[in-house]
Amino acid sequence: FSTTPRTSVTTSDKERAMAATDLDLDVLIAGAGPTGLMLANEMARRSSTSAIRYQVVDAAPGPSTHTKAMAVQVRTLEVYDDLGLVDKALEEGFKMNKFSVYGGEGKQLSAELGALNGLSPYPTMLVYPQFQNEALLLESIRQNHWDTAKGGRRRARGRGGKGSQQDAPITYHTKLVGFEKKADHVEARLQDTETMQTRVVRTKFLVGCDGAHSAVRHGLNLGFGGKKYPQEFVLLDCELEKEEPCDFLKPGEAFASMEHAMFVIFPYKDGSYRLIMSRAADKEGAEPTLDEVQASCDLLPFKLQIKAPRWLTQFSLHARSVDQYSDSDHRVFVAGDAAHIHSPVGGQGMNTGLQDSYNLGWKLAMVINGTAGPKASAMLLSSYNDERHRVGKKLLERTDNGFSVVTARGWTFRIMRSLIF
Repeated sequence: FSTTPRTSVTTSDKERAMAATDLDLDVLIAGAGPTGLMLANEMARRSSTSAIRYQVVDAAPGPSTHTKAMAVQVRTLEVYDDLGLVDKALEEGFKMNKFSVYGGEGKQLSAELGALNGLSPYPTMLVYPQFQNEALLLESIRQNHWDTAKGGRRRARGRGGKGSQQDAPITYHTKLVGFEKKADHVEARLQDTETMQTRVVRTKFLVGCDGAHSAVRHGLNLGFGGKKYPQEFVLLDCELEKEEPCDFLKPGEAFASMEHAMFVIFPYKDGSYRLIMSRAADKEGAEPTLDEVQASCDLLPFKLQIKAPRWLTQFSLHARSVDQYSDSDHRVFVAGDAAHIHSPVGGQGMNTGLQDSYNLGWKLAMVINGTAGPKASAMLLSSYNDERHRVGKKLLERTDNGFSVVTARGWTFRIMRSLIF
């Protein structure tokens, strides 16, 4: 096998097929978050007629243990239905029933969730944290990979030890550090984060599901235009002691206060909560404290006492998007946060990444399996950018508008609050 670019454009189908078999992989997926695992799941379950050689690499030591994203939307539940995973997701998560917004005494809005009754079999948002989504997809990958392996497929093993996904092609402690496009494949450089040794993998397709600081996006020199929001935020996962009786935070209900600043409370199935609050300007840059969060709780229209804190962190947010989701010849792609990042308004971040991969996965599989001819293959692969870029752009606009309203400060905040209430 030669990595020298071919000078002839009349290479026969037989020669191309022989060259393809000399490659290490059909698809290399950078990133083992929900977006990367959804794509790997699609590769695994669509390998029944012919083995799709795929590998997922991630610099992390193992699957995430933090909640991070927590909402699964209706469309994602429909995707999980197609994958045969929705029943387990519904069993492990719980449905959000109501969202209340408080703007001061006598100023309250409430929305009963589930307005899509009749339009979808899954008419409301599911609270189902990111690490549970990852575990769900990992188990599905292992099962699909094992079923294919029993049919004669070569099985690729991940790194051993805690957090490894034995018998599934998931490799942790490994990051993509660069790649180079050749005439008919991509050479990717992978680095072991423990030994710092590098190796080269030759793959037909490379997909960057590697987050906001994507090495794939940087390697393609894709623009990532947008903005950073000026506000800083605090997130706390904890238990809450509520004063009874309380008209808010009943089981399955979320709450947001806009009376003084943004303060949002989401419930978990185990009875604990996620608190997200915007910070006062004089607090930004300092390490968050429980006293700071409790002080904001004390401004709410009901009494709450923080108990058993599990995770306290501060963060800033961006709204950015690439100008295209792949290279010009459709061999290197980006998906999820590698392609777009936006505010958490509407809880769409993780969902959009999952749906990116669901859209790309079956198209890659048809091309790799030879189901689509050359012309159809080109159209399929280009349609990923056409379809998902449009969705990402609209979502970015809507979440930016909504987020600007709920996080505005000063006179802007007062005007927006008066318009809403």
